[in-house]
Amino acid sequence: MVALALAVTVSTLLPRAAGAQPGDLGAIVLDAVVGEVQVVVRMQPERPVAGVGHFDITITQQATGLPVADAEVRLFARLRPGGERQVVRALSEPETPGIYVANIEFDRAGTWDMEVEAATGGETLKAPFALDVASRTRTPGNSAVATAMWALVTIALFGGSFVLVYFSRRAKRSRPSAG
Repeated sequence: MVALALAVTVSTLLPRAAGAQPGDLGAIVLDAVVGEVQVVVRMQPERPVAGVGHFDITITQQATGLPVADAEVRLFARLRPGGERQVVRALSEPETPGIYVANIEFDRAGTWDMEVEAATGGETLKAPFALDVASRTRTPGNSAVATAMWALVTIALFGGSFVLVYFSRRAKRSRPSAG
């Protein structure tokens, strides 16, 4: 139990791995003016890897800087060359007008052709960009932490099992016999 508590404490004190941070919208992968609006796309994790990518798409009026809260936003993704096109609708919450969120599954590493499409006020705006997605690998910094955590949890489990067996045998010996 002590080792498990120590493992949890150590994991909360270590710096977080690169990627999503609380309150962070991610790395900017597109900042473009399309028509009369500015489109900024941020992605988590900051270094795109195969797996799920989370996108925050911010759309504002270029002239005023006010958020565009009534757009219908879609995010397209296609692996080059000739991969199947994925389409995801990006959603916005009332608390964050003008910020639309979407998740895309990058099933393989490679260069992906991406496109944000926003329909607002009878006009459809398109903002294309490319994204290089790396394969998912373990980094030396992350594997050392994971190995230490695994060792601490293993010690806690074996230590807890030993304590349970020891005290149950001890209690069994100290009981008066029924015969």
